[in-house]
Amino acid sequence: VVWYTDNTKTSKIVEHSVIRNIINMPTSIIWKVYDVDGVTVLSTVTDSITYVNNIFETSRTRTII
Repeated sequence: VVWYTDNTKTSKIVEHSVIRNIINMPTSIIWKVYDVDGVTVLSTVTDSITYVNNIFETSRTRTII
């Protein structure tokens, strides 16, 4: 998912990505926030998720860069 400044879709505001495992459970969630130029990444937040029995979330580690 990407949010743009307008309908020309040339300058990004925020980008959201989800990486899933083979049974469609999210293992990583990544948010990127862009500078006013719409290209330069100002900050990235990544959640790494682990599960027990591929059902119950057991931990989530957040990294902010």
